[in-house]
Amino acid sequence: MGLVLLTGCASGAGSSSPAEMSSAVPQSDSCDALDEKQISKLAGDLVGAVEAREAVGLPACLWTTTGGRVQVIRAPAGQWAMQLPNAVDQLLASGLEISQEDRRELDVALRLIRGGDQIDTDEACDMFSTVMEIQGQQPNSDETVQLFPSRDDLQAIAAQSCRNGYFTSVTLASPNLNGSQADIDRMSHVLSLAERE
Repeated sequence: MGLVLLTGCASGAGSSSPAEMSSAVPQSDSCDALDEKQISKLAGDLVGAVEAREAVGLPACLWTTTGGRVQVIRAPAGQWAMQLPNAVDQLLASGLEISQEDRRELDVALRLIRGGDQIDTDEACDMFSTVMEIQGQQPNSDETVQLFPSRDDLQAIAAQSCRNGYFTSVTLASPNLNGSQADIDRMSHVLSLAERE
Protein backbone atom coordinates (compact mmCIF):
# COMPACT_ATOMS: atom_id res chain seq x y z
CA MET A 1 0.00 0.00 0.00
CA GLY A 2 2.50 1.41 0.22
CA LEU A 3 0.22 0.65 2.61
CA VAL A 4 1.94 3.15 2.62
CA LEU A 5 -0.64 2.41 3.66
CA LEU A 6 -0.32 3.63 5.50
CA THR A 7 0.38 6.16 3.81
CA GLY A 8 -2.31 7.50 3.60
CA CYS A 9 -0.55 7.74 0.52
CA ALA A 10 -0.63 4.75 -1.50
CA SER A 11 -1.54 1.29 -1.89
CA GLY A 12 0.07 -1.67 -3.24
CA ALA A 13 3.61 -2.60 -2.44
CA GLY A 14 5.34 -0.18 -4.70
CA SER A 15 2.94 -0.68 -7.54
CA SER A 16 0.12 1.71 -6.94
CA SER A 17 -0.39 5.40 -6.90
CA PRO A 18 -0.23 8.05 -4.23
CA ALA A 19 -3.51 8.72 -2.51
CA GLU A 20 -5.64 11.47 -3.92
CA MET A 21 -6.27 14.58 -1.92
CA SER A 22 -9.78 15.29 -0.76
CA SER A 23 -11.43 18.30 0.77
CA ALA A 24 -9.69 21.32 2.20
CA VAL A 25 -9.36 21.43 5.99
CA PRO A 26 -7.89 23.82 8.55
CA GLN A 27 -4.10 24.05 8.63
CA SER A 28 -2.45 21.35 10.74
CA ASP A 29 0.93 20.14 11.93
CA SER A 30 1.37 18.77 8.42
CA CYS A 31 1.66 22.33 7.12
CA ASP A 32 4.36 23.17 9.64
CA ALA A 33 6.44 20.03 9.08
CA LEU A 34 8.54 21.61 6.31
CA ASP A 35 9.22 25.24 5.53
CA GLU A 36 9.14 27.00 2.17
CA LYS A 37 12.93 26.73 1.73
CA GLN A 38 12.84 22.95 2.30
CA ILE A 39 9.94 22.50 -0.12
CA SER A 40 11.70 24.62 -2.76
CA LYS A 41 14.94 22.66 -2.36
CA LEU A 42 13.04 19.41 -2.83
CA ALA A 43 10.82 20.36 -5.74
CA GLY A 44 11.49 23.84 -7.10
CA ASP A 45 10.07 27.31 -6.52
CA LEU A 46 6.60 27.55 -5.04
CA VAL A 47 3.91 28.67 -7.47
CA GLY A 48 0.98 28.88 -5.10
CA ALA A 49 -0.10 28.97 -1.51
CA VAL A 50 0.10 25.89 0.67
CA GLU A 51 -3.21 24.02 0.78
CA ALA A 52 -4.34 22.30 3.96
CA ARG A 53 -6.14 19.11 2.90
CA GLU A 54 -7.33 15.78 4.10
CA ALA A 55 -5.78 12.70 2.53
CA VAL A 56 -7.18 9.28 3.40
CA GLY A 57 -8.68 10.68 6.57
CA LEU A 58 -5.48 12.35 7.76
CA PRO A 59 -4.44 16.00 7.86
CA ALA A 60 -2.20 16.86 4.93
CA CYS A 61 -0.66 19.85 3.22
CA LEU A 62 -0.04 20.25 -0.48
CA TRP A 63 2.51 22.54 -2.10
CA THR A 64 2.61 23.15 -5.85
CA THR A 65 6.05 24.02 -7.21
CA THR A 66 7.76 24.53 -10.54
CA GLY A 67 9.02 20.95 -10.28
CA GLY A 68 5.87 19.15 -9.16
CA ARG A 69 3.71 18.71 -6.09
CA VAL A 70 4.70 17.87 -2.52
CA GLN A 71 2.25 16.39 -0.02
CA VAL A 72 3.08 16.10 3.68
CA ILE A 73 1.09 14.18 6.27
CA ARG A 74 2.03 14.34 9.94
CA ALA A 75 -0.41 12.84 12.40
CA PRO A 76 -0.41 10.99 15.70
CA ALA A 77 0.28 7.32 15.02
CA GLY A 78 -3.00 6.29 16.64
CA GLN A 79 -4.92 8.52 14.23
CA TRP A 80 -3.02 6.96 11.33
CA ALA A 81 -3.89 3.49 12.63
CA MET A 82 -7.61 4.28 12.39
CA GLN A 83 -7.12 4.32 8.59
CA LEU A 84 -5.57 0.85 8.69
CA PRO A 85 -8.62 -1.27 7.76
CA ASN A 86 -8.75 0.02 4.17
CA ALA A 87 -4.99 -0.31 3.81
CA VAL A 88 -5.02 -3.88 5.13
CA ASP A 89 -7.84 -4.78 2.74
CA GLN A 90 -5.63 -3.52 -0.11
CA LEU A 91 -2.67 -5.45 1.24
CA LEU A 92 -4.67 -8.68 1.45
CA ALA A 93 -5.98 -8.17 -2.09
CA SER A 94 -2.43 -7.60 -3.39
CA GLY A 95 -1.54 -11.27 -3.16
CA LEU A 96 1.54 -10.70 -1.00
CA GLU A 97 2.41 -13.63 1.20
CA ILE A 98 1.56 -12.94 4.83
CA SER A 99 2.91 -15.10 7.63
CA GLN A 100 0.47 -16.55 10.16
CA GLU A 101 2.03 -14.39 12.91
CA ASP A 102 1.68 -11.19 10.86
CA ARG A 103 -1.87 -12.11 9.91
CA ARG A 104 -2.75 -12.63 13.59
CA GLU A 105 -1.29 -9.23 14.49
CA LEU A 106 -3.25 -7.53 11.74
CA ASP A 107 -6.47 -9.33 12.69
CA VAL A 108 -6.15 -8.25 16.33
CA ALA A 109 -5.52 -4.65 15.28
CA LEU A 110 -8.43 -4.66 12.87
CA ARG A 111 -10.81 -6.04 15.51
CA LEU A 112 -9.77 -3.27 17.92
CA ILE A 113 -10.15 -0.54 15.31
CA ARG A 114 -13.43 -1.81 13.91
CA GLY A 115 -14.69 -2.15 17.49
CA GLY A 116 -14.09 1.56 17.98
CA ASP A 117 -11.06 1.19 20.26
CA GLN A 118 -8.23 3.69 20.05
CA ILE A 119 -4.79 2.29 19.25
CA ASP A 120 -1.92 3.66 21.31
CA THR A 121 1.10 5.09 19.53
CA ASP A 122 3.41 2.15 20.24
CA GLU A 123 0.85 -0.34 18.92
CA ALA A 124 0.26 1.83 15.85
CA CYS A 125 3.96 2.00 15.01
CA ASP A 126 4.24 -1.77 15.58
CA MET A 127 1.47 -2.19 12.99
CA PHE A 128 3.36 0.04 10.58
CA SER A 129 6.43 -2.19 11.02
CA THR A 130 4.34 -5.32 10.46
CA VAL A 131 2.97 -3.94 7.21
CA MET A 132 6.44 -2.95 6.04
CA GLU A 133 7.73 -6.45 6.85
CA ILE A 134 4.90 -8.00 4.84
CA GLN A 135 5.99 -5.80 1.95
CA GLY A 136 9.50 -7.23 2.13
CA GLN A 137 11.34 -4.86 4.45
CA GLN A 138 13.40 -5.91 7.44
CA PRO A 139 11.56 -6.69 10.70
CA ASN A 140 11.00 -3.63 12.89
CA SER A 141 11.29 -1.21 9.98
CA ASP A 142 10.03 2.22 10.91
CA GLU A 143 10.62 3.91 7.54
CA THR A 144 9.95 3.19 3.90
CA VAL A 145 10.58 4.93 0.58
CA GLN A 146 8.50 3.68 -2.33
CA LEU A 147 8.26 4.47 -6.04
CA PHE A 148 4.82 4.87 -7.65
CA PRO A 149 3.42 3.31 -9.64
CA SER A 150 6.72 1.58 -10.48
CA ARG A 151 10.35 2.36 -11.26
CA ASP A 152 9.59 1.94 -14.97
CA ASP A 153 6.66 4.37 -14.89
CA LEU A 154 7.79 6.65 -12.06
CA GLN A 155 5.38 9.44 -11.21
CA ALA A 156 5.96 9.90 -7.48
CA ILE A 157 8.15 8.91 -4.56
CA ALA A 158 6.67 8.53 -1.08
CA ALA A 159 8.76 8.40 2.09
CA GLN A 160 6.91 7.36 5.25
CA SER A 161 7.74 6.62 8.83
CA CYS A 162 6.15 5.82 12.14
CA ARG A 163 8.40 6.97 14.98
CA ASN A 164 8.13 8.72 18.30
CA GLY A 165 4.35 8.47 18.27
CA TYR A 166 3.83 10.06 14.84
CA PHE A 167 3.10 8.87 11.34
CA THR A 168 4.86 11.08 8.78
CA SER A 169 4.61 10.92 5.01
CA VAL A 170 6.27 13.07 2.36
CA THR A 171 5.28 12.46 -1.26
CA LEU A 172 6.85 14.14 -4.26
CA ALA A 173 5.04 13.89 -7.61
CA SER A 174 7.22 15.21 -10.41
CA PRO A 175 8.12 14.50 -14.03
CA ASN A 176 11.78 15.00 -13.04
CA LEU A 177 12.16 11.85 -10.93
CA ASN A 178 14.27 8.93 -12.07
CA GLY A 179 14.13 6.64 -9.03
CA SER A 180 17.87 6.83 -8.49
CA GLN A 181 19.46 6.20 -5.12
CA ALA A 182 19.96 9.98 -4.96
CA ASP A 183 16.17 10.49 -5.27
CA ILE A 184 15.54 7.91 -2.57
CA ASP A 185 18.18 9.37 -0.24
CA ARG A 186 16.81 12.88 -0.79
CA MET A 187 13.28 11.75 0.13
CA SER A 188 14.55 9.94 3.22
CA HIS A 189 16.39 13.11 4.28
CA VAL A 190 13.33 15.32 3.74
CA LEU A 191 11.25 12.82 5.73
CA SER A 192 13.67 13.19 8.65
CA LEU A 193 13.28 16.99 8.43
CA ALA A 194 9.49 16.69 8.49
CA GLU A 195 9.69 14.53 11.62
CA ARG A 196 11.44 17.19 13.69
CA GLU A 197 9.27 18.96 16.19
